[in-house]
Amino acid sequence: MVFSESSRATKVGHTLRIIAKMIEWCTKKRMIAGIVLLVIVSVLVLVIESSLYIRMNIKDVTKLPKDKNNKNSSNDYCWLHEQTQVLTNQCAPCTKLEMKMNMEPCKETGYKVPVICEKTGKVFRSCQKPRDAKKEEMYFWIFEASTFVIGIVSYCVVRVRQRKLDKQLLDRINKQISSGI
Repeated sequence: MVFSESSRATKVGHTLRIIAKMIEWCTKKRMIAGIVLLVIVSVLVLVIESSLYIRMNIKDVTKLPKDKNNKNSSNDYCWLHEQTQVLTNQCAPCTKLEMKMNMEPCKETGYKVPVICEKTGKVFRSCQKPRDAKKEEMYFWIFEASTFVIGIVSYCVVRVRQRKLDKQLLDRINKQISSGI
């Protein structure tokens, strides 16, 4: 579909008018309130995510056996019916050999954590892939910095637009005064 130059210019002009109306709507107070809201939401997300990560560091993601009432159904699920002790707080990746052998804990996530069951002994259970806290913190601060830069740029655009509108208003007033109306 081919547009003529005049229809393109009309569409571009219409788009620019819409953007100008949006910019006029964004007063200084609204921009500051929006930036403060974004910062608050970002910090809340970081705090909630950190607390969830701490609580769910060794989350059991293994599917339950089909007959979980039968205590002898599998020694792999001894933590469901015995007292357990977790040996380490870190999930370890499964080796290639364990993945090839289709070991039960490695099927779900590819990570395992050793657990000692009271009667059964040492077994492994599946756990979530460990997350790199430093990397996540870096991503958070990159997000915060980009939000700050976008906020500053938006503020500058609003100020320039406000000055332009103020100048236009003064020009109209001066024109009306000079014409004697």
